[in-house]
Amino acid sequence: MLVGGFGVAAYQPLCFNAVSRTGVAMATFLAIGVAPVVTGLARWLLGRQRPSRRWWLATGIACGGVGFLSLGGGRLSLSVVGVLVAVAAGACYSLQATALARCRGRTVRRGRWLRSFSAER
Repeated sequence: MLVGGFGVAAYQPLCFNAVSRTGVAMATFLAIGVAPVVTGLARWLLGRQRPSRRWWLATGIACGGVGFLSLGGGRLSLSVVGVLVAVAAGACYSLQATALARCRGRTVRRGRWLRSFSAER
């Protein structure tokens, strides 16, 4: 629960900081791109659920796609700090999603308060 709280508290400031340093497109691209990878790894490390072969394959294809998309012919100047902050924002989003999933599994009977924070009603 503490890890999820950290993810919730840190995501917005990190995301807005990344946007101000790299722009909306790059910050969003990086945060969305890193989130599934960190979610799978967090489930492995925190939940002891090893990712399946399908997840590894899909993650590899997705990373290849992200690499392919970033080969655009334009000239781009990036802030290294902005890139790292965007990656951290994506990681925080993943942590909050992973923690929420774990909480939903544990608090089925007394989890009415948790449903008010989720998209599922």
